[in-house]
Amino acid sequence: RYNFFFDNCATRPAAIIEKLAGGKIDYNIPFKQQTFRDLINYCTRNKPWLTFGCDLALGSPTDRIATPHEMMFLPPYLKEAFGTASITGADGSRKELVSSTKTLINGLTDEVKPDTGFFTPLVCCWAFFLVVLAVTFVEWRHKSYFRIIDCILFFTAGIAGIVLFFLSFVSTHPCVCPNWNIIWLQPFDLAAVILFTVKKLRKAAYYYHFINFAALTLMLAGWHFIPQHLNTAFIPLVMSLWLRSGYGVYRKIWNIGYEKY
Repeated sequence: RYNFFFDNCATRPAAIIEKLAGGKIDYNIPFKQQTFRDLINYCTRNKPWLTFGCDLALGSPTDRIATPHEMMFLPPYLKEAFGTASITGADGSRKELVSSTKTLINGLTDEVKPDTGFFTPLVCCWAFFLVVLAVTFVEWRHKSYFRIIDCILFFTAGIAGIVLFFLSFVSTHPCVCPNWNIIWLQPFDLAAVILFTVKKLRKAAYYYHFINFAALTLMLAGWHFIPQHLNTAFIPLVMSLWLRSGYGVYRKIWNIGYEKY
């Protein structure tokens, strides 16, 4: 079965060559400590939305330091490793693994492009939070409740939570479980939408907001202690859910909106 870290289009040729090389292959590339996430994010450094998606889907195992051999799951590292490798035969003789190279098709240049785009994940997510903050301020100022805001926000978070739940606990992909993002993107958010809209469940909606607010408060407070790299663009999204649940608790205390369910 395909495995994008340990059994992909780069690792399979390497395994075949190592098996048929007629001796032991010694790789002589200098080793720099990098995690699997570091290696992936370097490849996606010019595509911030792709980096955003990878950071969302890949869990804490991705933050493990990759060995020099494991780094060869990326074709550029495989090329570099083979270019400096040598074969030691049974008689002790040594020869280069690659005697010559030939470029068949010139690819794109591997250079860092300046980030001049406005619609980056960080900018868009902070803009989204400011909208949520403004709406919540209007609600607080006028002692009102725009239920549709919570329904849209938590429905979207719930859908994303189902995807993360599937990746973490159902799929066989490597390095996707555990994933700490499931704290703020969880399938239960879909059920919360029902609590928000059904009058008889308004008390349960308060308890859901209370638990969610407490969980997200702990997550934000311990952000730098979580054993997983979390994209900084996630912070305003977590704060948006935190703010709405916090306002849900506030509304219950001051009985704002609950009598109109």
